[in-house]
Amino acid sequence: SPTITGGHIEPPNGGLAFLFYSAYVMTQNEAYLDGATAVLDYFQDYQKNPNYEAMTDYAPLIAAILNFNHGTQYDVGKFLDFLFEEDSAFRPGWSVMSGTLGGKQVSGLVGQSGDYAFSMNTFHLASVLAPLVKYDARYTDAIGQYLYNVYQNARLFFPTEHPLSQQTMTTFLSFDLYGSICYEGFRGHYGGVDGLAMGDATAMFGQPSDLSLYSAAFLGSYAGMIQDVQNNGMILYDLNVTDAFGNRNQPYFLAYNPSGSDQTLRFDGPEYAYDVFDVTHNRILARNVQGTISLLVEKQSGTAFVLLPVSSSYLLEAGTITANGEKIASLKPAVNINLPTRAQLTSSSVIPIDFQATMADPITHMQIYFGSILAYSGVPISEFSYDKALLPDTDYEIKIMVTTEGGLMDYVTKRVVCY
Repeated sequence: SPTITGGHIEPPNGGLAFLFYSAYVMTQNEAYLDGATAVLDYFQDYQKNPNYEAMTDYAPLIAAILNFNHGTQYDVGKFLDFLFEEDSAFRPGWSVMSGTLGGKQVSGLVGQSGDYAFSMNTFHLASVLAPLVKYDARYTDAIGQYLYNVYQNARLFFPTEHPLSQQTMTTFLSFDLYGSICYEGFRGHYGGVDGLAMGDATAMFGQPSDLSLYSAAFLGSYAGMIQDVQNNGMILYDLNVTDAFGNRNQPYFLAYNPSGSDQTLRFDGPEYAYDVFDVTHNRILARNVQGTISLLVEKQSGTAFVLLPVSSSYLLEAGTITANGEKIASLKPAVNINLPTRAQLTSSSVIPIDFQATMADPITHMQIYFGSILAYSGVPISEFSYDKALLPDTDYEIKIMVTTEGGLMDYVTKRVVCY
């Protein structure tokens, strides 16, 4: 049940789902799995954005794991929207940030939009979100770009990145010669200074230091994922490092290419023979190779891949790809609507719809709901305007569902206002 502390109500959230799922993996007690699904069932229908601090960070990952391993149909995109859109009902503006702050690029950092980025929240979210790609590879490009932004911009939390005039703890720096202990945060403007590395300790609580051990501790979980940074700008992440209770039977990696041209990844694989399967594009990249190999990654894109025993046996059945009997990928259609949360719509508004089928399995049917009202059912369409006669003026959760010829399904939801 919700926890009430003062005026803050914390709903059952992703962190609770993570605890239940972890307990299930450790004990195989089905009651804990039921607990995880009960939390996300509640969360799936939740009509406010509860994002603040760290609990919502876990929702997309656990939703993707449950979809992949247990056949649920949670809207992973809705939970990602909670993190990336600035409509939190519990701390307005709290989200993954974009653009600049105090003249510095802060895309990918977590905090109060237009005001204050926090290091612990940034490192925590990055380490929690990365393994999601193993279970829903449709997000490879988006998560890859996000992780790259964190890699580029989290430097703002460290004392070596700022002149003494733009940080608060200059007398402590001689005790941390490598600048390993980060500041709690970076603020756009404070105390007459634009772009200040600082923390709440001195400004709000009269404590002696803004250098933050609790924040720096989470740096290890993020940095531990970085397997390699190559001269051409490519970054390779080990997706198993922070996947605490997920599938770690085989090595999974994410390579992201931020450049404007296709690049070759130099992958230092094991010295024994292995196969490489691309879970993003559902294809075998290499068979019976060993040691260092080269993999092509398209411009501004990511590729997630798994290393498998040499000469593995692959099977595609009912939208699932297995290797040697173990599930490694799912074929899933995708549908998306490019609207901000709580977009204001009228009957003349044109709602753009993007959809993509899996290989050799076309999307044949689409349904559009506003709450429980079915507004469209028919062939897939790329634009939609609703009939005003169907919808009274109020808030709705729009839901767009697509179904393929082979019976695979995907859906997307967004909270909108119709008037």
